[in-house]
Amino acid sequence: KNNLYWEYYDKNGTPTCKDGNGLWSFYNDDFGQVICQGTIRNGYQDGVWHGNTYRSDSIKYSYTYKKGVLYDRMGYDKDGKAYAFKYIIEREGYYAYKYSYRIGEENIGGPVAFVKDVRANLKWPRDEKGKKISIDTMHVSFTIENDGTLTNISVVGDVDVKVSEAVIAAVKQCKDWHPVRYYGVPVRTIITCPLTYSTGYYAGAPQVEMPNGITNEIGQPADMHTYFGSHVDYKEFVPEL
Repeated sequence: KNNLYWEYYDKNGTPTCKDGNGLWSFYNDDFGQVICQGTIRNGYQDGVWHGNTYRSDSIKYSYTYKKGVLYDRMGYDKDGKAYAFKYIIEREGYYAYKYSYRIGEENIGGPVAFVKDVRANLKWPRDEKGKKISIDTMHVSFTIENDGTLTNISVVGDVDVKVSEAVIAAVKQCKDWHPVRYYGVPVRTIITCPLTYSTGYYAGAPQVEMPNGITNEIGQPADMHTYFGSHVDYKEFVPEL
């Protein structure tokens, strides 16, 4: 009814919270699993609320309240190690703060800085006529490990060996990555990134054709904006009742 007189019934219709006191649960969409659960006291969330992502990596989380005020958020990996967090999902990132726009001095960071660094580090391979081989249509794939190191670096598609080796060597010099964090827990992340450099990051990077089979996080065909636009505008989330 309001903050002071909450009533709650579980999926079987059994009352577990009445007059603002008792147990409150969040279910998933089909009511098959309790994803977050905690105590209501005198109409307010109180104490530690426990949640479960039911992912294969066994990530769990908790929110700590005192009279409805959220004080603490912690995520837990499969070994029970705790990680404080502010956002449910923190995307992977590459931070090279030495780059900025003159207008407003906005820091480009992210994938644009990464691609710029790759191209700066690259010992450009040349064709039989001595001309630099373009990498503008190429894409690099790699895994960001939990500790931010890069593994499984490869150039996507049928690329000349000397070109591939040069790109991989350049990517290995870019060590300022951090992995995706889910409820604060770092998780291994596979990235496929176009190697075209554009300073039009904030205005919208130009479209680049992606290799067949590459999709974004929800299974849709990927384009440059899938990667260049997915690293910004994160929103804070807490379980509001």
